[in-house]
Amino acid sequence: MVRLEGVPGTTLGTWRALLHRHERTLADLCKEFKLTLALDQLVYLSHWLTPLGRPKRFDTRFFVAQAPHAQTAAFDGTEMLEQLWLTPACALSRSSELKLMTPTQKTLEMIGGYDSVADLLAWARAPRRVALTSPRVATGSQGARPVLPDEPAFDEIGRIDPDGHGHAVYDLMVGRPARLSPRVIRITANNGSLMTGPGTNSYLVGGGAGNEWALIDPGPLTMRTFRRSSPDRPVRSDGSLRPIHTVITRRLPHH
Repeated sequence: MVRLEGVPGTTLGTWRALLHRHERTLADLCKEFKLTLALDQLVYLSHWLTPLGRPKRFDTRFFVAQAPHAQTAAFDGTEMLEQLWLTPACALSRSSELKLMTPTQKTLEMIGGYDSVADLLAWARAPRRVALTSPRVATGSQGARPVLPDEPAFDEIGRIDPDGHGHAVYDLMVGRPARLSPRVIRITANNGSLMTGPGTNSYLVGGGAGNEWALIDPGPLTMRTFRRSSPDRPVRSDGSLRPIHTVITRRLPHH
């Protein structure tokens, strides 16, 4: 263990600026002070990649280890400006105050699910596949935010916005047409219930040279909503719909 208080800490501290400026390497540091890295104590935890479309992206792997007894922590004053010892639950309860980023929040949720460091390390060391987590940014009722792979909208966002511009929507927005492809438009009706969830999802499928469409499972006021607000309206110049076939996949009162 390397103590960071007193003379050793002061001496090692001078190397931080050298490392930040890439003037010296971690290998140089170890050689200078005859240090051996305890890599056997590090356990691979997770792998995160910043969403597409961001001006700066990080491809980061997270590791977990048990802090030695009597270890002194010292933040670098450049990337980290303050340090606190908190339980995962306490840190998560102060998420907004601490401005925790999504990878930090999810990591705290993960490690907070174990009763002890030993339990966490035992799980992390067990054979498992560490999947890459790369959120997708979309907008919705909570504004723009990262959407994670386990959320229902994740795959659809990747289809609608493959380059990560952030214009896809993670909510089913009532009355707002969503173009899923050049030939498929979805709209959610304002009839939310136990049976319909946020509302009935109706789909227009078609287009092409004749701009003809089939309407699948029309919900309440679906036709009027498409005429009024669709950004790619399958309508004539007088506001009326072009010839449409209606398809009902099940007989329910809300269709």
